[in-house]
Amino acid sequence: MNEDSNVGFSIGKLFSQTFMPHKEDEVESYFSVGSLETTPDIHKVQTGCPTPWAFLRILLGTLVAYLLMYFSWTKFHNIHDIPGLIFTGCIFVPLGLVMFFFEMNITKNISIYQILKLLIIGGALSLLYTEVFCLLDKITQLNLASGASGAAFIEEPAKFLVLFFFINKKRYPYILNGLLLGAAVGAGFAIYESAGYALRVALTQDNGTVAMVHTILLRGVLSVFGHIIWTAIAGGALWMVKGLGEFRASMLLYLRFLAPFFCAIGLHYAWNSNWQVKLVTPVDKYIILGVIGWALIVFLLRKGLQQVEEAKQLAVSYVPNSYKNEESDVVSPTQIPEAPANVYPNAARPAPAAFRPATPVATPAPVATPTPAPTPAQAPEFTPNLPPLPNYIDNNDPLNLAEQKRKSKEREENREPPDHSGQSWRRYYGK
Repeated sequence: MNEDSNVGFSIGKLFSQTFMPHKEDEVESYFSVGSLETTPDIHKVQTGCPTPWAFLRILLGTLVAYLLMYFSWTKFHNIHDIPGLIFTGCIFVPLGLVMFFFEMNITKNISIYQILKLLIIGGALSLLYTEVFCLLDKITQLNLASGASGAAFIEEPAKFLVLFFFINKKRYPYILNGLLLGAAVGAGFAIYESAGYALRVALTQDNGTVAMVHTILLRGVLSVFGHIIWTAIAGGALWMVKGLGEFRASMLLYLRFLAPFFCAIGLHYAWNSNWQVKLVTPVDKYIILGVIGWALIVFLLRKGLQQVEEAKQLAVSYVPNSYKNEESDVVSPTQIPEAPANVYPNAARPAPAAFRPATPVATPAPVATPTPAPTPAQAPEFTPNLPPLPNYIDNNDPLNLAEQKRKSKEREENREPPDHSGQSWRRYYGK
């Protein structure tokens, strides 16, 4: 199938609903998806280009919270405002970006609970893996993490490893699921890392609070090009090679996985390197790397939308067209009529009311029962004329078992007692 014919993906259509008004009730029901009861069937999934809009409200809401904390800090200089300032400043862009991937997941099979769990716990677990990998790097003296650029070879596999908790869950088989789960892990890692950088700057530099605010804003704005999309690329590539089947370790050697995964590592490596590109702004290098990363994201999004469209068409193709709902292509069990009784002549059940005749049917004339043929006369019983048994055979014991039992008892009584001296026992038991 042509890839362009199934998704109609375009940037203009993608953000067509972003600035449209939506009521509070619509927002609440919009996020009530992902459980076993609220996950839509594949027949009901609205394919085509998604139109996300809630992510902007999440981003602006957390940004307002950060501005309130910043105003409180600059106005009252209360030391208790600093944790809130760091938290809201580090979370507003990553959380909004995760919500964007949540809306791009048109299958609606991952709940907000699972996303927050992966963001909070998965982000912390990826940091722990990073520390373990750094320790192993020092022990083995591979020096992979030497310098800022070498962190890419440690942090990307650490974040990627968290995704294996979800790789074989049958509820999340699609590429769009891998993108969302990877974005959640990357967002958690980015939030914790940015908070650590902000706290270190606040404690170590002279004008610490000013430098802290600058670090929060810079890392917050640039996080849209960083850890979140890098881990999303790795997750989408992993789910792409896995397909709708079970994961096998050999899939990690497929070029379709290795190419995007090492591109993510390469983007991270170049991000931390001393390589500089200054065309218009000091952050031109990060913008260029971000554009490359988002190009890979768009590629994986198109692949994911195509996969869902094909899965939906495959599921619908098993149902006859005459029983499909014209509006949603969903087949209701009540739409399929029950087969008439004459299809199953041996079935002991009446025909459904829809197939019963409206008017009585004339009863056919009775058929004359044929007279059975006369039974032949019974033949006389045959009695064989056998000669009498010999005199030495008892009629009640034709096998002569009693005589054999008597002789056996007599032999036991006449048997010599055993003599264990010398070799006489051989003669006794030899009998």
